[in-house]
Amino acid sequence: MASAKDEWEDSVICNECAGTRYIAELESLLESAKDALIYSNDKRTELEAENQLLKSDDLRQPPLSYPVAELPSETGVSRSRLYEEIRRGNLTTFKLGGRRYARHEAVLEWMTNLEDQARLPCNVVNQP
Repeated sequence: MASAKDEWEDSVICNECAGTRYIAELESLLESAKDALIYSNDKRTELEAENQLLKSDDLRQPPLSYPVAELPSETGVSRSRLYEEIRRGNLTTFKLGGRRYARHEAVLEWMTNLEDQARLPCNVVNQP
């Protein structure tokens, strides 16, 4: 027959084994939670990168028209030069209410014409 001391030692050993298993399970759960957190952070970073890409200028549709007052910041051409180009008929615009606008296509065409003129020899460019 086992003594009370032996039974107590056996229960202590069993409790230690159970405690060790419990700690091992907790460590495993903690490791799984860390992996899930890393995955969710990576996924969030990936989604944020996709959102940035979608917001980038390359994917956005250009506006249908620009107010002429905003064209200097959009094109890098000075306000006075823009109005000179409009006066010469090189940049087509329209007026709506009190504001003058240029269609996106008209701005692109005008900029293309400027590039083409820059490629020509100096004596071929006609200046009215």
